[in-house]
Amino acid sequence: MINTKNCKNLINSDFYKDILAEKNANYLIEKHILHNVPYYFKDKMDLFFDIKKKISQKYNIPITNIYLVGSGQLGFSLNPKNNYRDFIETENSVFPKASDLDFAIISDKLFGDIWDEICGFRLSDFPYSDKTADDYYTFENYLFKGWIRPDTFPFDFKMKKEWFEFFRSLNSLVNRKVTCGVFRNEISFLKQYTRSINELIKIIQTEKLK
Repeated sequence: MINTKNCKNLINSDFYKDILAEKNANYLIEKHILHNVPYYFKDKMDLFFDIKKKISQKYNIPITNIYLVGSGQLGFSLNPKNNYRDFIETENSVFPKASDLDFAIISDKLFGDIWDEICGFRLSDFPYSDKTADDYYTFENYLFKGWIRPDTFPFDFKMKKEWFEFFRSLNSLVNRKVTCGVFRNEISFLKQYTRSINELIKIIQTEKLK
């Protein structure tokens, strides 16, 4: 059940209208995520370009392989755990944390470089804790889906530290946390967001949102 009070951006969006028009997930991804002006940067496209350019130069990735995803792109979250809520501009009494800006890189090479650094890690090599184990299996779950967030890896390694420091350096440009994941290829990217969007489509088809 969606709490419509906190998801006005979804209900008023062209994304929602396209779902009602029975457009499929691939159409929605291509139109609203890959080839649309980001919600957060709609009046700051120069800044959006500058951030993508910094990421591109840092990791030697074509700028066309870097995308904003999540609520910063759409204006609302695709995560059902967040109840599809609106992008949170600033922290408030209801939501104590402003929304992050989540970027995605599609690059087989960068994915492989990160994998080369982490493939030798084993959970048994490190002091055990419930949190470490949970983090490890969460990371592993994402890895099997074809994407990596180096900053979420439960153990320290050189690329994780550099990754965290680089994206933290971007926070001051937008006054909020900037994160980034790496997808091995476009197929992995599409599968990840197809799952989320199909779940939302199913909910919208069974509920009357007003």
